[in-house]
Amino acid sequence: MDDLYAINAAKTEFREGFNLADASRILAIADPDLVNFSDGQPSEFGETGLDALKTRVASLFERLQQSCRRLSLRFVCRETLPMITDGMS
Repeated sequence: MDDLYAINAAKTEFREGFNLADASRILAIADPDLVNFSDGQPSEFGETGLDALKTRVASLFERLQQSCRRLSLRFVCRETLPMITDGMS
């Protein structure tokens, strides 16, 4: 496998994992010797770094899904409100 193909395959796998909100799929492409320097978090290495990053990514997806649910509920509620007009139309 040439380098360009490997890079594109990893990018595709990352994108698909992100679109499916699958933390395991995203981290499946990570180097097992990963050094996790997440901002505002303690540095972690190797398997513990991957586990900590997986937990953070899963938490991020959960928060995003909750936000999207609230957002879609707002849209649904607004659709059921009567439209107010000035009487001119």
